[in-house]
Amino acid sequence: MEEYIRQILKAAADNGIEPAEVYMSGRDSFRAMCQKGVISNYTVSATHGLCLRGIYQGRMGYASTEAFDDESVSWLIERVKESALINEEAEQAGIYRGDEVYPEIDNYAPALDQVSAEDRLALIREAERELLKKDEKIVAAGYDMISVSSTETRIENSCGLNLYHRDNAAFAFLSALAKDGDKAAKGSKFIVSRDFNDLKADVLADEAAAEALFMLGAQPVPSGMYRCIFRNDAMADLLGVFSAIFSAENAQKNLSLLAGKEGEKIASDFVTLMDDPLLKGGYDSCPFDDEGVKCSTKKIIDAGVLTTLLHNLKTAAAAGCRSTGNGRKA
Repeated sequence: MEEYIRQILKAAADNGIEPAEVYMSGRDSFRAMCQKGVISNYTVSATHGLCLRGIYQGRMGYASTEAFDDESVSWLIERVKESALINEEAEQAGIYRGDEVYPEIDNYAPALDQVSAEDRLALIREAERELLKKDEKIVAAGYDMISVSSTETRIENSCGLNLYHRDNAAFAFLSALAKDGDKAAKGSKFIVSRDFNDLKADVLADEAAAEALFMLGAQPVPSGMYRCIFRNDAMADLLGVFSAIFSAENAQKNLSLLAGKEGEKIASDFVTLMDDPLLKGGYDSCPFDDEGVKCSTKKIIDAGVLTTLLHNLKTAAAAGCRSTGNGRKA
């Protein structure tokens, strides 16, 4: 792969695309679903994609491919030229030259990829069997899933930047249906880990069943103002809905209510919100973003005060600040 990337960068330079950058991402994935002990939707896949971008005649051009052969090299070069010539953006994104030092993050567990398909399937089947033993009110399991995936990212450019990161994780999900007379409720449990031994069938069954049984007693309440306690996963879901407001790109497009409010108080004194891409063991931790900028831990909200929006190179240039290392490709 490194030789192939250097071949592309040389061809780019020979054709007047300078500087240029190659971004490569790959994913190997195993996924299977189970219902009533029957395995369905069994998928094993490997996907790799490569993007070339570079400056041609003063404008940025882009092209991407999933074919890794000599013919694709010339195809990428021509597509980058074509897209650069029709790029009418006033603010042209640049190629990042890199940081002096990058954080070290190693969240890849080689042993996880060695777990056999038989063991993976046995886990989700066992979890279903355990679930149906928990309580007579647990009448069925829903569609349950086991997946194991590994990803890799490589960024190399003609300015000397050469970055590589890989990661993997296993995910198990179990859902339960409980009935009591004419009342019905669902519950679920998922576990994510890089150690397959952490995905325990009895834990999945216990907690999925407990949630379904707990929800059997749920009733609607009249509309009104109430004191509330948010469960941690419910708070994460709510935050996910609003997360786009912290994007500097959205703010610059007037699509965020936080535009121009850096340094202002926007929340309670009790609210501090961290962006921690260096979290040890984190499942989206990475030492660099998709533009090659080093990632860093930062407070987005500090005791209620908005300290920063999340920038990529383009939005940072427009705002006259440094990228926060939050550049992401679609």
